[in-house]
Amino acid sequence: MITRPIVSRRRVGFAVAGVPLLAMLAACQAAPAVVVMPPAMSGGLGAQLTSTLPSAVPLQTALALTYSAAVPSYASLYTVASSGQVMRLFENRAVRPGVAVQFPDRMEPVIRFGPPAGAEQFVLVVSTQPFRWLAPTDYAEQTPFARLNLDRIGFESRLSAALAALPPGTWQVQRLTITTQ
Repeated sequence: MITRPIVSRRRVGFAVAGVPLLAMLAACQAAPAVVVMPPAMSGGLGAQLTSTLPSAVPLQTALALTYSAAVPSYASLYTVASSGQVMRLFENRAVRPGVAVQFPDRMEPVIRFGPPAGAEQFVLVVSTQPFRWLAPTDYAEQTPFARLNLDRIGFESRLSAALAALPPGTWQVQRLTITTQ
């Protein structure tokens, strides 16, 4: 799971002790089997989601992702923690064609992996138009890194249904899994 940052415009570390969200997420039970979607769906946008991190990292390792697309588009990034908790990391950020974007960037807080250890899945959704598929009640909080009121299965099901309503070739999903130990 990703721990919540101390709110600041400067690059800062995450507070590990005393963060209510961390305690709440650590108490979550592992969710049942996930609704499986292929690692890349639709296509034609040339979306990529990569990391300089190895596929398995120790807890407290800083997150380092890069995303890009081959065409002008909008990117949204979500994480499904090993506990099953779903968070929005950002939504509908404009992507210039062929420009790799770092996440988090220098203006965002350092994000570190927190307990419990396990598979952390990152889901990048890229679309040719801003993609608004979540209802206001789906957000448990209105913070930059917002916890969602959806479990793993609810997130996958709702995302699949929302994408199915879009024209083919106007969206793409990329997934990346990093395991914490």
